[in-house]
Parts: sequence; structure tokens; C-alpha cells
Amino acid sequence: MNCRNIISLFFGHFSNYLVPFSMIFLLSRSLDESDFSFFMYSRVVLIWAGMFIEYGFTLRAIRYLKKDNIDHVTLYNLIQSTKIVLSLVSVFIVLIVLYLTGLSSFYNYILVCLIFVFFGLRANWYFIAKEDTSIMTIIDLIVSVIFIGTIFFIENNNLTYVLCLMVVYRFIPTLFHFLLLHHFMILESFHLRMLKMR
Repeated sequence: MNCRNIISLFFGHFSNYLVPFSMIFLLSRSLDESDFSFFMYSRVVLIWAGMFIEYGFTLRAIRYLKKDNIDHVTLYNLIQSTKIVLSLVSVFIVLIVLYLTGLSSFYNYILVCLIFVFFGLRANWYFIAKEDTSIMTIIDLIVSVIFIGTIFFIENNNLTYVLCLMVVYRFIPTLFHFLLLHHFMILESFHLRMLKMR
């Protein structure tokens, strides 16, 4: 792993800690007690559901992508399809758990599920396995700073509104990963075809 990847991973971890810690300080002043309690409870749910969806794909992907004969498109489709199945299982379990707690509205439960689904569907595993984490880090940093700025400068005393912003915050990196990887894979398949034609 080169120095550039080490630095980008450091800043990536920084952006992952920036948002949760900033939100605790910002929302503890603006949300009422019951909404803030649900927000903190949902943070725990988000972490566990996100870990369940990730399922160690980064370690497996590094092993498979190092093989010369592996088809990257097939591997990407397999991993992302598995993540979708795990997301559906997570949503079902989390909705039941949150509904039984009765801490908030069903609409907020759906928003919490969307947050961890979009977080889990990111393709960080691909960038880490390819040892090119700078793109991933730049996307995470920009989206994190915009999100924290938005929470700081607007009225943030409505929990549903905050959760909607978190859905957008988690959806944007997932969308960029999807678009970038499809672009990379199209170029890679074109390059392989050109090599076969020679």
C-alpha cells in the first residue's frame, strides 16, 4: 500500500468520525429529549445493520481481485447482489425491532432503514482492493462537510428532517460509487477486448 492510499484512508476515517461526533453536539442542543433518545438508539441500529450488510466483503474482494483470471464485473454483481439480499433481511429485522420499541413514528423507522441500506451498498471494498482509495475519500470528505454545514446552518429541531438529510448523505456516495465503477468496468472490458484483438 503506497503513501497516497495511507493518507487517503486516514482522511476517510476522519470523515467517518466527523459526522457522528458533530451530530451529537449539534442535535443535543436542538432536538427534544425523546427525539434525541431515538436518534442515539438509531445510531446503534445503523452501526449493527451496516456491519451485517458489509459482511467482510472488503477482505474477500481483496483476495479475489488479486487473481488474474477474475472477472471484475461478475465479482461486483455478485457482491452487490448479496448486499441487496442482506439489506432486505436487515430492513425486515430492524423494522420489527424499532416498531416494538415505539420510540418514534413508522416513517422515521423507514428513514433509518434507508440510511443503513445506502451505507451498506457503497462499493468501498472495490476501491480498497484496487488500492485506489483517493476517489472514495474525496467523495466522503466533500459529502461529510456539506452535510455538517447543512445541519449547522439550518433549523435542525425536526428529527424527520434530519433523518431525510442523512438518507441523502448516505445515498450520494453510493450513487457516485455505482457510476464510477460502471465507468471503470466499461473501460476495462473495452481494454481487454482490444488486447484480445491483437
